[in-house]
Amino acid sequence: LLGRSCSISIEIHDFSGPRRDTIRLGTSPNCIHWLRTSVTATPQPLFYVPDD
Repeated sequence: LLGRSCSISIEIHDFSGPRRDTIRLGTSPNCIHWLRTSVTATPQPLFYVPDD
């Protein structure tokens, strides 16, 4: 829903298994990144905050 209404893609970096996978939902160049480190834990958003 967020991706469709805001024209963004969602990319999940999955480190919960033996393989490191990247799952991309959407085709927009603007992207929100999420990190998944555990099968039982909720994925966490990754943010970049500029210094200026």
